[in-house]
Order: sequence, then structure tokens, then C-alpha cells
Amino acid sequence: MRILLDHCVPKRAARLFPGYDVQTCRQAKFDSLENGALLVAASEVFDLLVTTDKNIRFQHDLQILPLSILELNTLFTRFVDLQALLPWMDLAMSASEEYRFVTLGSGGVIERFARR
Repeated sequence: MRILLDHCVPKRAARLFPGYDVQTCRQAKFDSLENGALLVAASEVFDLLVTTDKNIRFQHDLQILPLSILELNTLFTRFVDLQALLPWMDLAMSASEEYRFVTLGSGGVIERFARR
């Protein structure tokens, strides 16, 4: 699985996905792309976009997302806060294979939207 970390995700978050091909938007040369343009470009190369942006699900039609999105829903976007989600990361990533949008929140709460 190829994973793209959204602009708002700290690059150290790549450590949360051992064994996967993970790149930041800068590494993928997508640093100038935002919103829909980023999703379209990412869908041509990546399988999953990881974000901390809590607005994506309200800004796009989840039924037609060009790739799956995993939203890491924490109060802050510091690496230490995202790292607290690690025990549930594999389960959330598995859900992203069946759903277009998955939210992983504190305590391992997983929400699934828009079945593929």
C-alpha cells in the first residue's frame, strides 16, 4: 500500500506506518496542490491519503473520492498525539480498504463512511 501524508500531517508520522511506502506531499512533489487537485493527483500514485484535516469529509462527496482517506482525529497534530493512535492503526487501515473515508480517533474510535 502506498500512503501519502497530507500537508497538515507531520513528516515524522511516516513512522506510524512501518513496512509501507509512505511519502509526504513535498516528497511526492505535490506541495503546490490542495483540495480536489491533490486528491486527483494522489489517486494516480497512492492508495491512501492520511490527513488530520477534519473538514475533508464535509468538503468532498465521499461516494466519489478517487482514493481512500484516513483521518487521524486528535486534539493536536503533534507527532506524540498521533502516535497515541498506533495501537489501532492497522485496524483503521484495513477499514480503508473497504471504505472511502475512515476516521481514527482517540481511544481507538473508528468511524467508516462511504463503502467502496
